[in-house]
Amino acid sequence: MAKDRRRALMACSNYWGSPFQVGSHRIARELVKDGWDVAFIGDPVSPIDFISPSARREVGARWSNHRNRGERDLEGHLWSYVPASLIAPHNRPLLRSRWVHRHWHRLALSSPAKVAAQAGFGEVDLPYIDSFSQGFWLDAIPHRRSIYRMADLNRFQKRYCAAAEWMEKSIIRRVDRVLTPSRRLSQIAEEMGAQAVTYFPNGGPSSDFLQTTRPRSEDLASIPGPIAVYMGVMPEWFDFDLIRLAASRLPDVSFVLIGPDRLAQTRLQGIKNVYLLGVRPYPDLPAYLPYAQVGLM
Repeated sequence: MAKDRRRALMACSNYWGSPFQVGSHRIARELVKDGWDVAFIGDPVSPIDFISPSARREVGARWSNHRNRGERDLEGHLWSYVPASLIAPHNRPLLRSRWVHRHWHRLALSSPAKVAAQAGFGEVDLPYIDSFSQGFWLDAIPHRRSIYRMADLNRFQKRYCAAAEWMEKSIIRRVDRVLTPSRRLSQIAEEMGAQAVTYFPNGGPSSDFLQTTRPRSEDLASIPGPIAVYMGVMPEWFDFDLIRLAASRLPDVSFVLIGPDRLAQTRLQGIKNVYLLGVRPYPDLPAYLPYAQVGLM
């Protein structure tokens, strides 16, 4: 890394290689373009992650990153790392305590702060946090300014609990600025004690998906049009009832859902014009969107 480049450490819920390329991934890329070196730290992998068979491939990728002590990308200007710990914050017995949410990094197999320092991020210009599990970075490394990005209303996450809310409030009150993608979240951040809040809406470059020359995905070959496509997570708060209603009212429309579909397989079982394709890598998505007539959000 060049010594004259500014450095940011981004502590994020998703890991760098996740099939879910969200706002923080885009921000990291833009920082590198703007002359920054970036450390992208995902939430820790722990024994509890190996319980779910559906997440085995993703856990394997995160564990591989940890064993390699991180990986370089974007011509070496981005270093990604996934810590590994004996325990990690979760909404489960023993893991939902304030102590775990605040101190899990002390039980990591390798100190995240020491590994980051060895990678050139022992001191940074900016810690950027979007994970309520990684507030410890505010004390772990010297820095100039700090940001928390409140990307969503986290209380709907399955890992969220009273201790997570306490940790999130602590982060929000300590950082210099909170970024939110909606006016309502800005209001909530202020109610939680934020010093300063900036409305920072979601978005991304249309160039990733427009004017693509990617051929139509083979997954779509046998699916009749018109197609309405959804890409993203499908957790408890996903509106399965609305999909069922729309599918029944519009039997000639094919509803194609791309993402983790464990719940969807149960909630949408037996609906002939609903197609669950599972998780697809982000680079493959342009092979789907241009061939759909409607996008669902």
